[in-house]
Order: sequence, then C-alpha cells, then structure tokens
Amino acid sequence: MKGIIISDVIKQAWALTKKHWIDIVVCGVIIAIIYNIVAFLFVIGFSIIEIATSATAEKPSEQMTIAGILGFAVFLYALVFALLVGFYQTLLNCTRENGKFTLRVWIQPANIYFKAVVLQIITMILVFIGFILFILPGLYIAARLQFAVFYLLDHKEAGIKEAIKASWDMTAHDAFSLVGLILVCIGLSFVGLLCCLVGIYVAAIVTYFTMPVCYLILADEYKNQ
Repeated sequence: MKGIIISDVIKQAWALTKKHWIDIVVCGVIIAIIYNIVAFLFVIGFSIIEIATSATAEKPSEQMTIAGILGFAVFLYALVFALLVGFYQTLLNCTRENGKFTLRVWIQPANIYFKAVVLQIITMILVFIGFILFILPGLYIAARLQFAVFYLLDHKEAGIKEAIKASWDMTAHDAFSLVGLILVCIGLSFVGLLCCLVGIYVAAIVTYFTMPVCYLILADEYKNQ
C-alpha cells in the first residue's frame, strides 16, 4: 500500500498545474462571471422592490429585510457549491491520464447538483464545528471528508451518506499525511503571497490539484480492498 507521500503529491500537482493552468483559470473566470451576473440581478431586483415599496405607505419590516438578505446569501452559497461541481469535475478530468477540459462538465444531472450542494454544506458545517473546538480537529475533518464530492462525481448513483463514508474510509490510513499536506499547501500559499499576485494564483492551482491526485491514489487502494 503506497499511501500518500506529500512530496510526490506536490510534484504531480505542480506538473498538472504547468499543463492545465489555463483550464483552471477558464473555470475560475466562468464561475466568477456567473456568480457576479446572478448577484447583480439580485441586487437590481432588491433595488426595484425597495423603490416600489418606498412609493407606498407600506414598507417592508426590518425582519423581512434581514430574511431577504439571509436568503440571498444562502442562495449565493448554494450557487457557488453548484458551480464547484463543474470545477471539481474539471480537476478530476485533467488529473486522469489524457484528461481534457470541456464545458460539458457543467452539464450534470440535476440530482448531482443537489447532492453535491448538500454534501458540501454538511462538510462545511462539520469542518466549522471542528475549528470551533480547536484548529486541528477542523483540519482533520477537512482532510477526511475532502474527497466526498470527487467520489460522488465518480459514482453518480451514490447517495450523500455513501460519499461521506467512502471519503472517510479511504482516508483512514493517511489522515495525518493529508493534514500535513493541507499545512504544506497553506505554507505554499504564504510563499505565493510573497511572490506577488501571480504567485498566490499558482499556489492555489497547485493546491487544487493535490485533491484529485490524492483522491485517485486513495480511490484505487479503496477499490482494491
């Protein structure tokens, strides 16, 4: 059982970064454009409602305004999580041998988007709870659950519970190596920050590619168990 060797993962992620950095930048631009268009339309919509209600005697209560803002924030988070489905699929495709970038990765069954959004929300909540308790539990949970979405994309018939269990099981023997990898990636981000704006983007792409590299290593071992 080879497991996760941090130096090897970084080397593979760096090689993938040099080969596919344009693909990842395109994904980021697409996500940013869609996100900003939707956010802009919602802001315009809220402005129109505010103008319309200001012309009448009835004005929305403070509670309704807060509820609207919270609802808007929740929708934007769900939108980002949905858009990340295409991003994660792109990472997975590029990491696999002869994988190529294609816009078709964003055309997924509706249930995949739903499960992926719920899955990422659950993971985010668990990681947040871990960070509240202490930083290391948060890193540990993040390391153990980071492959659930990749598993879901590889097994589209899988449920949310199965994807979480698969990620947890396949990381059982490499949990601390994965935590170490996260810390190394954080260190790379700081180094990238010192190397001006371009450096932080390069470090981010390398970090992104460490996830599918590790996933494919662990998924292969998990399948053969």
